[in-house]
Amino acid sequence: MEIEKLIAAHQYQAVLDYFQAVGAPQGSRDWAFQGEALINLGQYAAAQAAFAQAVNLGGESADLWVSQSVCYLHLEKPEKALTCCNRALVLMPRHERAALFRGVALQQLNRHGEAYASYQQALGAARFPAQKRPLGRMKAGLKRLVKRIEKLAVVPM
Repeated sequence: MEIEKLIAAHQYQAVLDYFQAVGAPQGSRDWAFQGEALINLGQYAAAQAAFAQAVNLGGESADLWVSQSVCYLHLEKPEKALTCCNRALVLMPRHERAALFRGVALQQLNRHGEAYASYQQALGAARFPAQKRPLGRMKAGLKRLVKRIEKLAVVPM
């Protein structure tokens, strides 16, 4: 599919141009592609709306909920981001990105103990991934983050 090639090539404006030429996205997958292009172009409100439309059209997946949470975090709406991450974790309990961004949302809400637990969950999911996505530097970054939080001693035990 042409859109998939554009996304893979990081040609996000071309994806938006494609939808401009052929009309609005039709199915859940098209809306998800549009959302991915928009989020990568920094258009977070429009991206969140596209991901929500993808979910509404029957494309409910943990990844779509996580993508919405990232948009909400950029829009400084951590409560909504937390709700999206929680939904993603219901759908896929070992989703490392959902746990990671849940931690970010909780951190922004000054719920540090819960954030720490969520980062630990993300680290555990990264050790034993249920997803087929490469983890790259995420595991090392999570370890550093957990160590920094431990040094702050903000976690009530």
